[in-house]
Parts: sequence; C-alpha cells; structure tokens
Amino acid sequence: MLREGEHVRLVFLPTLVDSPANPKASVDGQFLYERKGRGGRWRPVVTISLATLKEGESFKLTICAAGLRILVEGLVPQYHAGWGRGSDCQQAAVQGG
Repeated sequence: MLREGEHVRLVFLPTLVDSPANPKASVDGQFLYERKGRGGRWRPVVTISLATLKEGESFKLTICAAGLRILVEGLVPQYHAGWGRGSDCQQAAVQGG
C-alpha cells in the first residue's frame, strides 16, 4: 500500500519474472489506483490506455516521499526472492509498515 485515504488508495503489485538476459531484473509490476465502493470493497478506478495519448497530452503519477520509500523497501525483498528462482513467479502486494 503506497497511499491510502478514506475513499481511494494506490497499491503496487509486483510480479516475479524470469529474465535470462538480466537475472537481477526480476520484478515487473503494476500501479493500481482503487476507489472504495459500496459495501466497503476496493475496486479499480476506470483506466485509459497510455497508447491513446495524443501529441501534447501526458499522464502524471506522483508518489510522495513516504510512498516511494514504502515502494523501494517493499521491492528489495522481491528482487532478492527473485534472484535465482528461474521461472517461478508469484504476486504479492507491497505493504508498508
């Protein structure tokens, strides 16, 4: 969890990947922006494809210093777990303490 408010949150979901060309590049990931719906369930916010951006348009995702620290501290163990694991993949949410 990188950022959480009462109604919205930003989560990073890492995935361990097999990268023979660069074994230390073993983590892919997705940023997921969610809004709390009825019944208190978190649901992904409707997204747009960045491929649809036109000339002069942009997309900006800002992560505050505390969120970035949570991301980095959560990714380090994922990278260490991925080194030498081959094609064994797993998904887990990065959670801060």
